[in-house]
Amino acid sequence: MGGQPPHCLLHGHGSGVMPRMLGQIQEKNSGMFHPGGSEHTQVPIPRSNKLFPPPPHNPIILLNRNFSARLATPPCRYFPCMSSHLIRARDYPRCPLCQREGRWLYRNLTDRLCGVPGHWNIRQCTNTDCELLWLDPMPLEEELPRLYEDYYTHAPDTAPPRRLYHLFLRFTPIHRQRQRLDAFYLEDHPPGRLLEVGCGSGQRLTHLQRLGWQVQGQEIDSRIHATPGIPIHIGPLDTAPFVPQSFDAVALNHVIEHVPDPIALLATCRRFLRPGGRLVAITPNSDGDGHRAFGPDWLGLDPPRHLHVFNPRNLRVVAERAGLRDIVIETNGARSVGVALAGYRHKRFRKLRAVLFQLRARAEVCVLQATP
Repeated sequence: MGGQPPHCLLHGHGSGVMPRMLGQIQEKNSGMFHPGGSEHTQVPIPRSNKLFPPPPHNPIILLNRNFSARLATPPCRYFPCMSSHLIRARDYPRCPLCQREGRWLYRNLTDRLCGVPGHWNIRQCTNTDCELLWLDPMPLEEELPRLYEDYYTHAPDTAPPRRLYHLFLRFTPIHRQRQRLDAFYLEDHPPGRLLEVGCGSGQRLTHLQRLGWQVQGQEIDSRIHATPGIPIHIGPLDTAPFVPQSFDAVALNHVIEHVPDPIALLATCRRFLRPGGRLVAITPNSDGDGHRAFGPDWLGLDPPRHLHVFNPRNLRVVAERAGLRDIVIETNGARSVGVALAGYRHKRFRKLRAVLFQLRARAEVCVLQATP
């Protein structure tokens, strides 16, 4: 891609700013700290992805004497995270899919799952045929591992609560929907070789093994607690030693919302599928009842880890651009159990109402099914 590289805004508070970085900036512009406010300077950073391009204009750095950023919206900035580290992020005022201007949907959201410091904003595409949600500013790809230091897939599975959870589900109308999700909608597909991309600990693959599948997992984070008996490749998918067209199914469970370029990810998955194979991707549905009920408290937003949040319309566009065929997108409300419990934690629902909500909620997730 041509043109000048994007720059960045440095944002931090006291010890949240790297002294070495500040020293480099001060060498470039020793007069940048003014008594009355802030001065501007620029620091180039590399572009991070091909199919979701950054805005064409160059941003700036805004710093004042106590290292607090002024309220501004340049296309790249730094956020404090995990003690003294910084997260580099780029502004995305336009929709990554259709380039339509986005409107602010939520501002100043915080990380309620892992406690990553900082405040995060979410935009919504103003194109009614799209309405993609995305994080703005968006962390750069090389910064993403810092957002997962305390993520739940890094911990061992808690078996007793999970058994009680599934026992409870057996007595609810969503039991069948949950069964389909647990089987990645492959109950009508002959068992063969299955790859789960972003498998975490690999615990979900034990169920597929019992259904007759020969399973393989892929996970980029080496800190996961692997499930015994589940083979997991640790490392990026595009460099994994998998033979093209060697899997009968490729599954992604709540993965595509975490990556900066979901189109490229699905295209890579398509390459590993045999003719007649099936790709299944499960992702939060921004058009579902959970989002309508909880708004900015909806668990499916999960800032800053969910970079994009899809609905059936824009998810189809992503799949088509990835070269997938025979695209079918369904919705499923089984995951509303967790949404209801999260809503209760955030005091948006009382306990009884949370239980009733999980029984009637619809379309909490999108389920993409396609062939290569």
